[in-house]
Amino acid sequence: DIEFPGDSYFFCTDNGPFEIRGDADCVERGYRRQEFAGVDTGDASAYTIDLIADDTPAPGVNGEPYTVSGVLSHCDVTDSTLQCELHAYGFRYVASSADPTPTATLEALMDLPVNTPMTWVGDLIAEEGVTAEVTIREIQYDTTDPYADLRAALQGFWRSTEDSSYELVIHGGLFEELYGGNFTGTAVMEMTETCEDALGDGPFINLHSLNGSDYDQCHAVVSVTGDTLTLFPVGTMGDLIFQRVN
Repeated sequence: DIEFPGDSYFFCTDNGPFEIRGDADCVERGYRRQEFAGVDTGDASAYTIDLIADDTPAPGVNGEPYTVSGVLSHCDVTDSTLQCELHAYGFRYVASSADPTPTATLEALMDLPVNTPMTWVGDLIAEEGVTAEVTIREIQYDTTDPYADLRAALQGFWRSTEDSSYELVIHGGLFEELYGGNFTGTAVMEMTETCEDALGDGPFINLHSLNGSDYDQCHAVVSVTGDTLTLFPVGTMGDLIFQRVN
């Protein structure tokens, strides 16, 4: 429980979302009776207060302290667990409410658009391959993304024009390949202006596989206009052309 300085205004509350009529007999009705304070909003027609819990663990309690800038790929809800991913330099930094990251912090991230640029500060719990398990202690929104327009244009479900069984799902910073409706590979996208063995100019999508570095690839983004995406896999002889499904 978190207590806030009050101002002698008492109302009935509950631990979950609630709509309670009346401020009397709170305990008798199965609620809590808590003190509130008035806030002068002046002439504002809308007003928001951000409440941040002060129970965040101190630096170094859960692992090596880190600071990394990247883009918020996406957030997921699994059963009762919230999980968000920040992608940077081909790595995914994953924070979960099952670990010591305040749920309120992750809920705030869930309300943001995918690929929002930001900086995370926290502790590095563990890492394996391209995935790092982390806590979040602080979030900063003072970063920019030079590839923001490209990332936005790539989002969606794509199907090959030459082989309808071959499909792509690009969600946030994840690049997922399917064949015949089955997932065949998932990778973290790293946007760059150069790529090993590339002969032309970028931008390029460096794919860092979640299954191991042996499957890493690099695609030149030839064009992404409207509902057509054209990629050139570096080291091959031809383009891959996709049509947007949704």
